[in-house]
Amino acid sequence: MTIMYIPHGHCYLWQTNLVGLHVIADGLIALAYYSIPVTLLYFIKKRQDVPFKGVFWLFSAFIISCGTTHLIGIVTLWYPIYWVSGFIKAITAIISIYTALVIIPMLPQALSLPSPTKMKQINDDLAAQIVQRKDIETSLRETQERFILAVRGSGDGLWDWNISTGEVYFSPRFKQILGYEEQEGENHYNFWESRVHPDDRDRVMAAMQDHLENHVPYAIEYRLRQKSGDYCWIYARAQAIWDETGKPTRMAGSISDITDRKRAEEALQQSEAKYRALIDTTQTGYVVLDQQGRVLDANQEYSRVTGHCNVSDILGKTVLDWTAPYDLERNAAEVQKALAERLVQNLEVDYCHPNGKIIPIEVNARVIDTDEGCRILALCRDITERKQARQELKSAIADLARSNQDLEQFAYVASHDLREPLRKIRSYSDLLVKRYRGQLDERADKYIAYITDATQRMQSLISDLLTYSRVSKPELIPEPTDLGHILKKTLADLSPLIKENKAVITADSLPTVNANSTQMAQLLQNLITNGIKFRTQQSPRIHITATREGQFWQIAVQDNGMGMEAQYRDRIFVIFQRLHYREEYPGTGIGLAVCKKIVERHGGQIWVESELGQGS
Repeated sequence: MTIMYIPHGHCYLWQTNLVGLHVIADGLIALAYYSIPVTLLYFIKKRQDVPFKGVFWLFSAFIISCGTTHLIGIVTLWYPIYWVSGFIKAITAIISIYTALVIIPMLPQALSLPSPTKMKQINDDLAAQIVQRKDIETSLRETQERFILAVRGSGDGLWDWNISTGEVYFSPRFKQILGYEEQEGENHYNFWESRVHPDDRDRVMAAMQDHLENHVPYAIEYRLRQKSGDYCWIYARAQAIWDETGKPTRMAGSISDITDRKRAEEALQQSEAKYRALIDTTQTGYVVLDQQGRVLDANQEYSRVTGHCNVSDILGKTVLDWTAPYDLERNAAEVQKALAERLVQNLEVDYCHPNGKIIPIEVNARVIDTDEGCRILALCRDITERKQARQELKSAIADLARSNQDLEQFAYVASHDLREPLRKIRSYSDLLVKRYRGQLDERADKYIAYITDATQRMQSLISDLLTYSRVSKPELIPEPTDLGHILKKTLADLSPLIKENKAVITADSLPTVNANSTQMAQLLQNLITNGIKFRTQQSPRIHITATREGQFWQIAVQDNGMGMEAQYRDRIFVIFQRLHYREEYPGTGIGLAVCKKIVERHGGQIWVESELGQGS
């Protein structure tokens, strides 16, 4: 027989407010029940020292089951799962009873726990005892630390030798210096004596015997063999104690590891030897002077530039002894200036050899302070060959300037004189075209066209060559030049070319500079024309900017043309150099060379920044 239960909501006549009230109340109770065990479990996880952890777990299980009964109460409003509800309540009852049974025997233990007031009193008593004990420990520790710091601060190893028994106390640091642990090694005189370097043993034993017998202070440097077999350098000091009969009974002292110092001294000696060898073999003269200019030290090269054979010949003498007579006053003043400014750079003086030969010398010097006083360290180089080369270079530059001037004059004259014959060739070739085109065979027409084209190109080349030679022809007289005004005139002159190519030219505010206005117009015209000529399928767009760079203005002409590869950036400024065939882009390859000459003549620089297909 199946029994059909009705949902609990029927008991509330499915009144919405009443059902909602029970749902909300049971839901909040369940939420509270679930949050409490979570808090309890988090607490016991963080406080591992809390007693009765099992009770906390039972309470958590009890509270969770209670919360679950309230959730089931919500479900039974719509679903009659009363058997499930009963089982959960039974489980809750079992957990509750078990929890109560566990808690009852634990009550005596819980009641025996001290109260917060008593715990505070116990803690205060313990704190007072701890403070008192810490004060005692601190005092003892400070006493020990003072002794340890006194020993460790010096880095010394201590030893104490009982002369009658041969027993020796070696401190941990003593054994550490020799590479031993504290418990290693025999605490006996033989342990130390057997490790003294054979080459030092006699000297060390004599020093010790002298101290024990004659009371001579014992302080000596020698080598001791370490555990690894290597030797370390040590500095030993000691003091003996004698009895009333004068017999030594005890001797105590310390050792310091000076291996690093010894190595540094050895390295310094080697460095000084290398330095001396370098000074003696260098081709630069080296000399050390005192405040009066007397030679204290020098190398062989310096004695040579002074006209002497050996360094010993110039020691103790002053630099004025071999200074040219006309340079004496200046050289004496330079010595005093060096002492004041502590530095001399690239000073040129003339030395006079005993045979009367004059040698030009370049001097670089620095003043240093020593225990003996100020010293001037100077490097002196014979610059005879350099001065001769400088004079030869000066002459070569003058010859080159004359040659360039002659070449420019020749180019100007040659270009000017070639124009008349070319004009005649052009006139007669034009007559041939007018009278005989079509009357001769096709080959003759082609030859005449070749002559006409070659003549036109030759005329363009001569015209550009004349322009290039004229750039440096007149004397450059800079004057305030408004580049904005020059740009407006240039754009007006180029207006047919700009309209033909539908070019867009824009510019920022341009400054007034000291320059030749005519050449500035030519410079801007060539750069703008270049940007229009080497265009892509797009309409040319050119923008001109000006940026202040210190005492210079940087003028940039940027276009959206075809650009170029990096390997061609310097080539475009060379006269007659072209990157394209003449059939693609007309011209002679002189335009940018003219720009370069104009800019450099005004003391500036010109360069291109470009990428292929990205403009310039």
